[in-house]
Amino acid sequence: MNNSIIVGGRIRTCLLRNVLWGVYWGICGAVFYSLVAGLIYLVGGSEPFARHSSTLGMTIIGYFVGGILAGLIIGILRPLNRWAWGAGVVGFLAAIPIWAGMRVAIHGLKPVSWSDVETIIQLSALFGPICGVVARSRWPRGAATPFD
Repeated sequence: MNNSIIVGGRIRTCLLRNVLWGVYWGICGAVFYSLVAGLIYLVGGSEPFARHSSTLGMTIIGYFVGGILAGLIIGILRPLNRWAWGAGVVGFLAAIPIWAGMRVAIHGLKPVSWSDVETIIQLSALFGPICGVVARSRWPRGAATPFD
């Protein structure tokens, strides 16, 4: 993985590769959690989702939207992962769409309140930096994808 800033067309290639890398991992996470939701649906039917005014479809959409947006953020900001503080910042920013997607998965399309926004920011601040730094220490050069 070479994230150095290069003049001309090569910087666009590097950025595109990083974005594809991030979106790939965002989609992988969405697929995993969608499979878990599908298993919940197979075991409990629609009731676990209806209890929260949601559906299996809305849950899966929330996972994919959150995963893809988080992947975009991670890919665009991938060069910051050279430093632990950068990985923490990237983790925090990427966690925002993930928790927002979780909110949609749990509550469906109910109107978003300020309390929801506060909760999303708090959970992102609590878990995002930790996950970013742990991922950086686990995969210092980034986990390999078909785009590397």
